[in-house]
Amino acid sequence: MRKFLSVICFMCLVFLATGAMAGAEEFFEFDAVEKPITVTYNGSEIHFSDTQPEIMDGRTMVPLRAVFERVGCEVSFEDGVITAERENHSVRLSIGSETAQVERDGKSETHTLDAVPVIINDRTLVPVRFIAEALGCQTNWNPNMREVVIIDVDAWKKQIKTDAPLVDFLFAMPLAHESAYLSKGDGVISGKMIIHPKNSDEASDTETEIGFSFKLVQEILSNEGNKQITSRIEMKFDGLKEYAAQMEAGSRRDALRRLASRSVLAIEAVIDSEYNLYLSGSGLEDILAIFSQEQATDVLKGKTLKIPVGTMLSDATGLPLGTILQSETVWDGLEKAIKEDKHLFTQSVKTLDNTIRMLIQCMGGTKTAETDKRNQKETQHYISGEDAPLYKIDFMLQDSDITEWTITAETKKTAPDSAEREQDHKVELEWKIAFSADRSEAGDSKVSVPDKVLDWESFLKDS
Repeated sequence: MRKFLSVICFMCLVFLATGAMAGAEEFFEFDAVEKPITVTYNGSEIHFSDTQPEIMDGRTMVPLRAVFERVGCEVSFEDGVITAERENHSVRLSIGSETAQVERDGKSETHTLDAVPVIINDRTLVPVRFIAEALGCQTNWNPNMREVVIIDVDAWKKQIKTDAPLVDFLFAMPLAHESAYLSKGDGVISGKMIIHPKNSDEASDTETEIGFSFKLVQEILSNEGNKQITSRIEMKFDGLKEYAAQMEAGSRRDALRRLASRSVLAIEAVIDSEYNLYLSGSGLEDILAIFSQEQATDVLKGKTLKIPVGTMLSDATGLPLGTILQSETVWDGLEKAIKEDKHLFTQSVKTLDNTIRMLIQCMGGTKTAETDKRNQKETQHYISGEDAPLYKIDFMLQDSDITEWTITAETKKTAPDSAEREQDHKVELEWKIAFSADRSEAGDSKVSVPDKVLDWESFLKDS
């Protein structure tokens, strides 16, 4: 289960990232097109006040203070010696000297520079590749755009650890590569929606109350790098048919009527060792039918749909999903993938940065508590809203392995008045969720990967 949780969280991080993967040449070689050189840090451009970056003898030199301060360094300059310090890193250079002193985690090393620091227009210029990498960053050179791309994974890690410890907990969790296990879980989401006519805050005969309940039963079998996920959702609605009957004719009313007529969604998923996703079950056809996708429903009927998730994500991000998920942790895999990818340029890095910010917005404000229970470590993560907890997650850990986990949530929220969307109502939503799972040995159970499938491209073409 630990790998499954980490993968789910990681997929949220990389799914929105899009590649800007143009071909790149050797690091910092001079390109004949005379464009101004730009420098970006985690997707944002670093602006220089007067002296601009220059290429000298095939090496990109940048104004020292602007770059050092952007990556969070304290900079000092005394008697021709430049010192930059950041947490457990420090770099010391001298004007005109071919050597630099780099200290990491208390260990000091002397390095020979391929370009010496110089002073131009009273500004100190230093070789950007050496400086950035000495501080633990990755640097890429985009010759087409003449841009230096600085990627600082440590800054992302620090930001997430501070603002969203739950994400950091999942990303730092050891990934299980060869374990075989069976995880069983169940839960219920229940609640009600009260739909008011716009501008009416009082209860009235015209308001509509819709009750709902979703019971989820799920089983996950992991073996030999493959996973089989079987889910069954039992649905119950009170008042949905009546509400749909009051609506004007159209696709929205039809979809609600179909949803109200369903009581069970049954879906089975298999994820193989190459991260292909196989989906089957009547629940898929029901979902398509609810949204009036008749042709797609006919194409899929009785078939298993194969979606090459691993290939799609790797193509979109330029980051090899297999490399990341075969690492010790998601963080280790992300660092390794970024280090190996010399074609990761500003647009892709900016999207990754924005996605991390989105994760923090969605899962920030997390509080954590740890206690010992039954010779195991119980870790609690919960996020508090303005009025009530949004959700709480309890992990039962033994030897860094999740044996049990529970998620509970409850909230009450009134949606804002939606005049800009031309809706004639507002919705008050009250819901709660309780889900728990435990894990055991897989025994002799094996995951069966389907061999007769409908591939994703054919499905899109025929639908």
